[in-house]
Amino acid sequence: MKNARQLLEEFIATSFRDPKQAASMFTAYGTFEMPYLEDLGFQLVYRGQDEISGFFQFVRDLYPGFVNNPGCGLAV
Repeated sequence: MKNARQLLEEFIATSFRDPKQAASMFTAYGTFEMPYLEDLGFQLVYRGQDEISGFFQFVRDLYPGFVNNPGCGLAV
């Protein structure tokens, strides 16, 4: 059985590899909150699968080598 850290790492890796698949884990009215990003000028809450997918795609585009970098701990 996977522990909480393993599940979170798997979710994050999937999120950046396939944003639409990650967003499909949320309901149509689901929310994804990143409170500390608000200080950097980003939205506090992403609502619905389209916004959630868009956020993950934005991060993937911003850091294209993030998930495939073995040093980041999220290589897939």
